[in-house]
Amino acid sequence: MHKDGFAPEDRDFSPHLTLGRVQGRRNVASLMEHMAAGSDLACGFQVDCFHIYKSTLKPQGAEYTVLNTIDLNEH
Repeated sequence: MHKDGFAPEDRDFSPHLTLGRVQGRRNVASLMEHMAAGSDLACGFQVDCFHIYKSTLKPQGAEYTVLNTIDLNEH
């Protein structure tokens, strides 16, 4: 048990940032357009790729499936 009262995870830490969630397929095209438009946002770290995940909420926790990977080094 961690000193803050949380049990440690058995899996390796994978830092990530959830930019948004899309409910239903009707919003996916708009999200992809915004992502393709790019941004001048400076965040202080280098991003090599994006993984687009589908999260399925289950009683035992979320299950994540990679739908697409965008390698920024290829562009």
